[in-house]
Amino acid sequence: MNDHFSVYVDARYTWTDAAVSITTDGAHQVLLTTFAPGKLQTFRVDSANQWEDNGLFGQSVGDHLIATEDGNGNGTYDDPTRVPGGTEGTGKLYLFPAGPNPNDPDCAANPAAAACQWQANEAALVLDCTNDTICPWRDDPNFNTEDLNGNRILDRFLFYGVDICSGIGSGQTADPICTPNDIIPAQQFVWPGNGCNTFQPDAVQGNFFPEGCPPVPTQSSDVSLAGSDDPADSYLIQGGEIRLGGFSLGVGFKFTF
Repeated sequence: MNDHFSVYVDARYTWTDAAVSITTDGAHQVLLTTFAPGKLQTFRVDSANQWEDNGLFGQSVGDHLIATEDGNGNGTYDDPTRVPGGTEGTGKLYLFPAGPNPNDPDCAANPAAAACQWQANEAALVLDCTNDTICPWRDDPNFNTEDLNGNRILDRFLFYGVDICSGIGSGQTADPICTPNDIIPAQQFVWPGNGCNTFQPDAVQGNFFPEGCPPVPTQSSDVSLAGSDDPADSYLIQGGEIRLGGFSLGVGFKFTF
């Protein structure tokens, strides 16, 4: 540009078919699971009587009816000591049909809809010991119901994951696949990632578990959700192909004194 300052441009194209290919076991991308103590197994527990149909106080066992004190089917315990005007928990045990068909698209989309709710007058049978001296469900301050996961369905199966090397106490024999380093004293669970969660759904808002969700776990259980557990247990190894041929452009400046 003048006697002391100049600009230069260097442009070139390299002609070559050479390339560097980075692979793992012949693949450019590999998804690997991490090693973690324990062996996770997924269980689907099916029962001829449906897994929640175990009865209450010896009543309604295996009858394909939901035994519950929830007379209005809202999933909450509306007893007079907690809810003004509540009538539940006073001595009536309602036996309802198994609830909305889980394959009904309307009930699946909106289980809180009126057509998918139950009312006390829809009960197949009412066991009433309100005026009896001894009334097991009236005298028990807890919310008594066979609907353990609060979805208003008498679930036909239970779906969950459990670490079979966990919860092994003194004197118990571990599964042969468990090594000494795999054994964990506390039971380890992984909830399925299909809408299940570890919190009781709010029936007032129409939030119900899908069929097959496990009941809400106790505080003593060590629980993780499949949605957060699965990604944390895998690594993505990315390789690829780097081609060595191509165009390059260089720009420089020179200044002399």
